[in-house]
Amino acid sequence: MRKEGYIRTNPKIAREEFDEIKSFILITFDNFSPNRVDSKFMDCTVNFDIICYDDEWDLEGFKIRPLTIAGYIDGILNSITN
Repeated sequence: MRKEGYIRTNPKIAREEFDEIKSFILITFDNFSPNRVDSKFMDCTVNFDIICYDDEWDLEGFKIRPLTIAGYIDGILNSITN
């Protein structure tokens, strides 16, 4: 869809010093509160921001890089909690 002009992003971020990097994952922790069951631990919200250059999004087969990365993160977290 990008080739046909349906998807366009401007301005585009230059990649001079990060040529080999295709994605960035920012992990932030927020809303810390005491755990109700065990006071030795804290509960918090974990946010994942997946940032990709627009020319690296398309992975063929109707897959896009940010959602694929999010799927991997989801799978890792689900395997830990089960």
